[in-house]
Amino acid sequence: MCTFSQLFFHCTVKKKPDAWAQCELEALQRLLPGPQHWFQVDALRSLQLLGFPKSIPDLHALSVAIRFRVASRENSRYGGLCACHRNYHLKATTRRCDFLARLAKWSNWIESSALASLSEAVQTCGVKGVTAAGIESDIAEGAARPWTAEVHRRVQRQFQRQTVTSISEGARPQLEKTMRNKLDRWKIAVLPRCRVDRAIAALPCVAKKIPPRALAAVIRTLWNGWCTGRRFQNKEHQCMFGCRFGQDSIEHYGTCTKVWDFFAAHFPPEHTPRPDDRLTAFLLLNTASAQAAAHVEKLRSYALLVAATYLTHNTWRHKLGIGHTAVIEAMAQHLLELRAG
Repeated sequence: MCTFSQLFFHCTVKKKPDAWAQCELEALQRLLPGPQHWFQVDALRSLQLLGFPKSIPDLHALSVAIRFRVASRENSRYGGLCACHRNYHLKATTRRCDFLARLAKWSNWIESSALASLSEAVQTCGVKGVTAAGIESDIAEGAARPWTAEVHRRVQRQFQRQTVTSISEGARPQLEKTMRNKLDRWKIAVLPRCRVDRAIAALPCVAKKIPPRALAAVIRTLWNGWCTGRRFQNKEHQCMFGCRFGQDSIEHYGTCTKVWDFFAAHFPPEHTPRPDDRLTAFLLLNTASAQAAAHVEKLRSYALLVAATYLTHNTWRHKLGIGHTAVIEAMAQHLLELRAG
């Protein structure tokens, strides 16, 4: 908590470091371990659209919003901080400075001053058409001035959040772009655009019926995020269920006879797909986007199967000596725990 408090205080007066993007990527790779490039950072900012309670925050937008709030709301009773005006005069004064040696020594400090940082945030928001008056009007929902105490508190409380929303790029286009790139690799009889629509429609529906870790396993599956032998070009690893010619790969597990025999034993028979439709069902892409809500129980069955298979694969990967019977037992235990929540 102390670290976050210091970080947010730093954001009120300082610009984002140049190396921030790389540091953020490295931190997320530690948080979400797996094969390299299995996720895109921008897509993680749209996880709410896929059914998660929260998305990974855009800390750049948050930093700009914090500084914009400080510049716009602090000292508002007396006209605000006037950061842009004061920064302009500071720069004009330095240009007229006769003490060149002193100016050279202090130039970095002046350029990274709180005034310069706040001014940059105001200008960034201005380029996107975001103004303090517009943010306040959106939050107040057109309420006439003078505001009531309740409206004033709401504006004060939601100003920064509304600013983040206003300056952030559209989340859905970036999510659709990532989804299309990730889903193109699967050899299934569904058109690329329909794959994206089906995934974005199915995941929020099924998210209400399964625990978050199961939803995370489904997304990791769609984005090819399993640590399989094929993903790491390790031909020695074969199917964990002992299939004679089966690869250790998502493509194989999506069509593996042992996986679907397990499905038939633990799920309603009417949810069992045709043999040539197994991989599509394993990816939750065999239901039209307009029918996702109507077939949510079937999608839930597939999602639980995917999550149980993924968790079992992790167990098997760290204990390569376990037998095929133990793998099936582990899968049944994982499914029991997933159904319990």
